[in-house]
Amino acid sequence: LKANSNEYTFYGWDGYVWEIDFPTDITNVLSIDFSTIPGNITNTTTDFDGALVIRALDASDAIIGSVTSSVVSASSSISASTLPLITLDGETVSKIQVRGPSTTGPNLSISSIDSTTFFEVTTGVLAAL
Repeated sequence: LKANSNEYTFYGWDGYVWEIDFPTDITNVLSIDFSTIPGNITNTTTDFDGALVIRALDASDAIIGSVTSSVVSASSSISASTLPLITLDGETVSKIQVRGPSTTGPNLSISSIDSTTFFEVTTGVLAAL
């Protein structure tokens, strides 16, 4: 997705995702930290609570790591800096997905995302034992 007025919206429809496909796989990934994303996660509905699911996938689209944000109550916001760390054991990551909570859940948005927004990927060298 492209930034639209510096905001990405994640709807609760099943299968609706924001996806980052890396131009080349990132090898030996130890962690992915989204707490550097500025702004807030906002729930724009008045009757559903919900959370975002963030997934790391390999080249075959298998899920190799997954975390869930804190629940955002209806008509409220939480800081995007509370997004959890995905911890891995040196896997190769091909893409990241951010998914809405369910087929009937709330519409969630993360504000202040634009072309300068970043998240941190930590890699390491795996040594033979």
